[in-house]
Amino acid sequence: MRMSLVPVRIRTGDTIRIDGRKYIVGPPGDQVRVFTERESGVETCHTPEALLHMIRSGRITTDASFRALSPTVVDNLQVDWGAFTDLERVSAMQKYPFVRAVHDLPLPYREKSKHITPLIDAIMSDPNNEYRRPGRPSVRLVRSWYVRWAAVGCDIRALVDNHRKKGNRTPRIPEWMKEDIKTAIFKRYANELAGTKADAQDEAQNIILLRSEETGIALPSLGAKKVIGKHLVSRAIDKMELYGLTRLRNGKREADFLLRATRNGPICTRPLEEAEVDHTRLDLMVCDSRGNLLGRPWLTAIIDRFSRMILGFSLSFTPPSWVSVMEALRVALQPKDRFLASVCSAVGRPDSFEFDYPAFGPIERLFCDNGPEFRSGSMKETEYALNMQIVDLPRAAGHLKGRIESWLRSVNFGIVHKLPGTTKSNTKARGKYRSEQNAILTLDDVIWIITKWIVDVHHSTEHSQTGEAPLVLWKRGIAETGQPPAPPDDILVPLTGKIIDRKLGPCGVVWQRLRWNSNDFSALRNRIGRATVVKVRIDPMDLNTAYILDPTKPGERDAWVEGYLETDDPNISGMTLYQYEHYRERNIDARPEFDREVALARARAKRDIFDHVDSRKPPTKKKLPAKLARFVTDGRKASDHVRGSRISPDDSELPIGAHDHQNPRLLSPPPDERGPYRGRWPSPVAPSAPEPPVLRAATELLSARSRRVQPTLAEPDTTPRPRPKMVVKMRKN
Repeated sequence: MRMSLVPVRIRTGDTIRIDGRKYIVGPPGDQVRVFTERESGVETCHTPEALLHMIRSGRITTDASFRALSPTVVDNLQVDWGAFTDLERVSAMQKYPFVRAVHDLPLPYREKSKHITPLIDAIMSDPNNEYRRPGRPSVRLVRSWYVRWAAVGCDIRALVDNHRKKGNRTPRIPEWMKEDIKTAIFKRYANELAGTKADAQDEAQNIILLRSEETGIALPSLGAKKVIGKHLVSRAIDKMELYGLTRLRNGKREADFLLRATRNGPICTRPLEEAEVDHTRLDLMVCDSRGNLLGRPWLTAIIDRFSRMILGFSLSFTPPSWVSVMEALRVALQPKDRFLASVCSAVGRPDSFEFDYPAFGPIERLFCDNGPEFRSGSMKETEYALNMQIVDLPRAAGHLKGRIESWLRSVNFGIVHKLPGTTKSNTKARGKYRSEQNAILTLDDVIWIITKWIVDVHHSTEHSQTGEAPLVLWKRGIAETGQPPAPPDDILVPLTGKIIDRKLGPCGVVWQRLRWNSNDFSALRNRIGRATVVKVRIDPMDLNTAYILDPTKPGERDAWVEGYLETDDPNISGMTLYQYEHYRERNIDARPEFDREVALARARAKRDIFDHVDSRKPPTKKKLPAKLARFVTDGRKASDHVRGSRISPDDSELPIGAHDHQNPRLLSPPPDERGPYRGRWPSPVAPSAPEPPVLRAATELLSARSRRVQPTLAEPDTTPRPRPKMVVKMRKN
């Protein structure tokens, strides 16, 4: 076999061999290129210079050169070196000096006979060669040894003469059946449909039967009840590469996750050199001071990679965002004396920590995932202001920041799952336990519990990887490198403060139903005027103080004027900004207040009045004839309004507007139940069935008219009366 010196073309998606191992070529990057190993799924990165060096040295070969090797050589690569016989190992050791000498030649000379021949002569005449061959090999034979040795990554097992494989053996399964089985596997099993092995078995049997019938090829006798054995396809699937198979069935992300290699990660040499940050939602229900259920809070924590010390954390109902990261970062960078004092005072307990909490200082590199909160402009500003490098890790790559992932899991399983109101990790683990009914802890209680667990348990427990407690390792590292100072508050507080524009009035500054005021605010208002808009900075970690930038002192360090929170609610003074927003949503802006506002708006808009008017509208807009309208609305003949008594002395004595419902004659039916009045007048004793809408409207209209003209129910007067004389006026010409 002639040696191939064609340069290797590295294209995205192709399969190449690096040191004999199969890799998938990833897309080129700015500085490195990623290669994924087919068998394990492990990703490696190489620079263009390293790739060029490996190509020139023969470490990178094409997959086609590997497939061109004989089956004996491929089988030898699956055998342990110690499993070969002494004769087989000696055969490889005799070839090794020749291939090594060719490999040391420059790449263009490795196929030239004039350069290989002197090497063969020198090796054969070397008196120190312990494994000298009995005969001199030819140049062509040496080149064939080198090709298969380099194609498998310079593995000496490729040079073994495997005498056990000698002899002609007829394969039990013909090649066409193997191809059909492979086709069935990719059709039913190794694809996005992700069928079962039984589906692939049935498909392989069908394909083989149809092919035998169409081509007339006789099926081999495999000793099976059916065409093929019931475990034949399953064994073929088990021999396939696990990473490639998982990638076809579940995608690259799932294949990388299932076959990832969990390592110790980069080695750090000192504290604060590298840190990791991440979020998780605690498996715990939290209440407020009044017993109202608030839900599950979010925990954001930062861990030091060198010592495993928790540099800082934030526990609030703020979802993962820049704010939660900054709260945790602010605790991490500053000394913990004030933080521990505030945690203890919030729950009314003295400082009862058994160990100290010395972790603070600026972080050199902060490793985080690819979340949007770490890509914001505010985070970039924080990166520049604190001289800190933020390193973005790939998405769904939790194993690359395994220290913080492991600690967050330890928090839930170590302490949270033992507290009342825990939701456990899933519904199966929770069982019949009612988390909402047993929740009694407030957010301040949970913060104190987690702080107590961090300081006295986690920091003082020997770590399985380092063999030392995080507190001991931190103190020793700081003693060797020195404690760096914490960033000044002038840099840190503005990064976490919320800047708003407000007018400074006699009541101070009012925002979100909170009010801050002080004598300094009054003095500032006297200097700048009442209608001036000022910039107000609110510290999200401490609502007790607000700051106003004095526009008369630009650039000065004392340009911020302080004002203090004025509130009657004792719960608000100890809250952070985002705790207050959640508290206000749950208590102040509750639903009853919203319902009252809606009812008031409906009343102001006269909604009920207009709804009542709209309900009185007829179903159609067709105009009724005059006589029919008079009959429906009045219920009497037109002559009844003219004839009869026009004045009723009894009704005249009643108050105005009270004739309809107080006149007993109007409430009693007429003596004669015949005629159009039957069933139309309500009884004062037992009311009849509900009237139709039209008659009810007619009754109301009749009542309105009765205030003007009072009809009587007496018998109409039938006395003939003289007709009035007609007076005709003549128009003068």
